[in-house]
Amino acid sequence: MEGEWAEAEALRDRIIWARDSNVVRAFFETDCTSLVNHTKKYREDIIIFGYRMKEIIGLLEFFTEVKINWIGRMSNRVANCLSKLALNKYCTLSFDMEYP
Repeated sequence: MEGEWAEAEALRDRIIWARDSNVVRAFFETDCTSLVNHTKKYREDIIIFGYRMKEIIGLLEFFTEVKINWIGRMSNRVANCLSKLALNKYCTLSFDMEYP
């Protein structure tokens, strides 16, 4: 689940950045299939992750056009290289998540 949380927080940060930069048409890509499925087939979910996804989906209302698409892991060379670098350097990040 930690990987899903990291992907969700990264998506949330990208959405907020796009909104704050006044981007009205946005296309977000991720290699996390469950995250894409949560956004495309959202239904009420009572677990903490579901609450976070509801918040993220609410952020999408700002945009006039928005898509969240799945992209194969190897298709995103930059993210793949950064992930390998983080693993090689034993990087750890804290996301300061707040629970509802």
